[in-house]
Amino acid sequence: MEGLEAVEIYLSTCKRIIDFRIDANTYKKEYLTSDRRLRSKITQSIGDISKSIQNFGAYSLCNFINFQDEGIPFLMTKNVRENYIDWNIEKFVDQKSHEILWKSHCHRGQVLVTMAGEYLGRVAVYNSDSEASSNQAIAKISLKKGESPYTVATFLTSKFGQHQIQRFKTITGQPNINMSLIESLRVPKFSEQISEAIEALMCRVDDLKGAAFNTYTQAETLLLATLGMSGFSPETETVNIKSFKDSFASTGRLDAEYYQPKYEQQERVFSSFQQTTLADLVNAPISSGMTPKAGGDDYTDATEGVPFIRAVDISNGEVKTDNFIYIKREIHGGALRRTQLKKNDVLFSIAGTVGRCGLFLHDFDANINQAVSILRFNENTVLRLYLIAFFNSKIGKVWVSKFSRQGLQTNLNLEEVGALRIPIIDLPTQQKIAVLVQQSFTLKAQSKRLLEAAKRAVEIAIEQDEAAGMAYLAREAGLP
Repeated sequence: MEGLEAVEIYLSTCKRIIDFRIDANTYKKEYLTSDRRLRSKITQSIGDISKSIQNFGAYSLCNFINFQDEGIPFLMTKNVRENYIDWNIEKFVDQKSHEILWKSHCHRGQVLVTMAGEYLGRVAVYNSDSEASSNQAIAKISLKKGESPYTVATFLTSKFGQHQIQRFKTITGQPNINMSLIESLRVPKFSEQISEAIEALMCRVDDLKGAAFNTYTQAETLLLATLGMSGFSPETETVNIKSFKDSFASTGRLDAEYYQPKYEQQERVFSSFQQTTLADLVNAPISSGMTPKAGGDDYTDATEGVPFIRAVDISNGEVKTDNFIYIKREIHGGALRRTQLKKNDVLFSIAGTVGRCGLFLHDFDANINQAVSILRFNENTVLRLYLIAFFNSKIGKVWVSKFSRQGLQTNLNLEEVGALRIPIIDLPTQQKIAVLVQQSFTLKAQSKRLLEAAKRAVEIAIEQDEAAGMAYLAREAGLP
């Protein structure tokens, strides 16, 4: 019985719960504690403070939607992070498709809530005047006049909001929440003072994220200019005639994708620079991890486990920490000992979205799955942040696609990763690019710290009172 958690609940209490829930997840101690805290406050439901809640998306209209590489952003659940939108967009739609999806349009000030799958329960405010559509698993809450979307989103991101969402999610098949649950979520009636403070803080977060984006864009602009590819536009011709001698006999590749003219276009540019393969660059064997059986005994929680980094955790040159899964320490130190991460390791994704490149800058223990490889090298000829900027640039993404093998899942093996060649530019310019990339990382870290401060201030306001929450904001975020 050691470690077993038990809670005694009256049947009458169960009957008051949405849909008469009797599953154990609904009655976890942490959820019941949060519920008691909220019941001691004056609260309103999302339904009461909203003009509308919509989740119409593209699933039912997929045969009529034209997805493309550029156009109007199409938000997926992974683009909704912890109280911010990740504008690293992978899907776009044309204008006609956008008009078909008129019910899925996002508008400034809406609170977005993810409703299904791996990213269930993420919440953020749509903070752009630009057009965008979203998929069916994102609910869009339009609040009534006078309600603060930033305060609502920050509360729903806090443990008190997340406990409500996670408590009542459907846990059979793919985890999900429905519209009636979102409408029933309770939000405390915060004072105007703390709402204004949260809004001011979130505006600072937006400014920092905008500055980070602009700084990183400067790094990529400098990279492209140095390579003479500022106006790079990939060839659209898809036919290329090759002899056996110039194709399979010399490359071992028969797939037509490998020989597309756009790659020869890049080859011609790169040929004017010194080049190196990743295998010649690294000073340790390129290695990738392995993945224990999903749902098996090798996994655990954040309290006991070690972060297990997947390709989806690598984004915009960084390792994101907000969606980790965890493996047991004995697995980290045993079967996966070979792929224990070190600070400043460069991580490169080799399956799924191939070519994501990020720098592991954290001080905690971590490991990787089989979709991620490790590149370890000194910086005598190539700086780590230059390598990251190259592979995350539009030219780097096109270049990696040449070598990727298509199938049920796009992939590269470790030998193919080692054979990847990159152009080497002069070290002073690499250093300028690295400085800009590092500055963008620093700005994003500052924005993340403020996001955490906003969330914690809301929690303190509920656990203690608003005066304590405001004092925390003054101390941690510098707000008056």
